[in-house]
Amino acid sequence: MTKKIIEPSEYTRPPITEAVIEIVFAGEVKNDVVNKVSKKFKKYYTNDIPVTQYDVRVDVQPSTAGGATANLKKEKKGQRLSTSDETEILVIWPNSISVSQIAPYKGWDIFHKRFARDFKLLKKEVGIREIKRIGVRYINRIDIPAVEPIVEHEEYINIFPKLPDNLTPLTAYMVQAELQLLDVGANLRINSSAVPSPIADHASFVIDLDFYRIHDMPSSDKKLNEYLNLIREKKNEIFESLVKDKARGLFKNEK
Repeated sequence: MTKKIIEPSEYTRPPITEAVIEIVFAGEVKNDVVNKVSKKFKKYYTNDIPVTQYDVRVDVQPSTAGGATANLKKEKKGQRLSTSDETEILVIWPNSISVSQIAPYKGWDIFHKRFARDFKLLKKEVGIREIKRIGVRYINRIDIPAVEPIVEHEEYINIFPKLPDNLTPLTAYMVQAELQLLDVGANLRINSSAVPSPIADHASFVIDLDFYRIHDMPSSDKKLNEYLNLIREKKNEIFESLVKDKARGLFKNEK
């Protein structure tokens, strides 16, 4: 029998701290176009601040006195827009758009609808652009009550480093894995680690799922949205395989 995949919306306290959809385009628009476009989003986002991305390159020339030198080059300028409570964020760069939802996560339907709205408005202002990369990222933080000095996170999640018995127990860890998901035409980068807990008497662990596609892009908005829905379903499936019932019990606790 196929195991039912639980939707985050079924959890009283979903562990999602941030969800992101990012579209990277093959070409760039000018900085003044980015500034002009950002003004069109004022009815949805009250805050609007300019952001700059820098590219630092280190030149190593052994024959030159002084050795390596660092060259700081301004790469791109964009606009970061957000709601007054900073839970809904839109970042526009000359070659990309990213839509983020900071906790509390209100569910895929609401998040996806906002992305579709913002993407449609961007296209209205700058026209149809070739897509180079599609990214969907979910960062989850699992907060475990710390009743003992060492929290056995293996009782809650299925991702951890494998060490010889004489090198345990672990007090912290960091794991990264990358794999191809042929059934959805994407790559997935998984990052998991112990992090400082913002909650007293708890230990916290992150499961960061970063999906990206760099080939065979959807040919229409309809196909793009279908693909995003497919990735959402795959994300739920993978997340459920990485957590145990003890963790699910934490997500279902009443506020």
